[in-house]
Amino acid sequence: MIRAINPNVSYHPAARICKLDGTGEAPPRLRGSVAVLTAGTADLAVAEEAAVTLGLIGCGNTRLIADIGVAGLQRLLARIDDIRTVGSRRRFNLG
Repeated sequence: MIRAINPNVSYHPAARICKLDGTGEAPPRLRGSVAVLTAGTADLAVAEEAAVTLGLIGCGNTRLIADIGVAGLQRLLARIDDIRTVGSRRRFNLG
C-alpha cells in the first residue's frame, strides 16, 4: 500500500519500519561492528529496528543476536562466542 503512494519506499517487516530510498548520498561506512542483543523474543521487533537503523546510518557490520535469555544463564552462555566475535571495544547498557 505504501508503494502506491511512493515507489521509493521499502518496508522492513521484521523491524516494522519503512525506508525512503534514493534520498541522497549514502552515509559513510563506519568502522567496527555492533551487536544488538535481545533477552527474549518479545524484544525482537525493536532489535530488528535498531539493526536496520544502524545499517541505514552506515554501520554495515551489525549482528542481531536474539533470545539470549534473562531467566537462564545457559541461553546467554550458548551464544557467548557469537557475542565475542563482534569485538566491540565499547559496550552500552541501554536498558
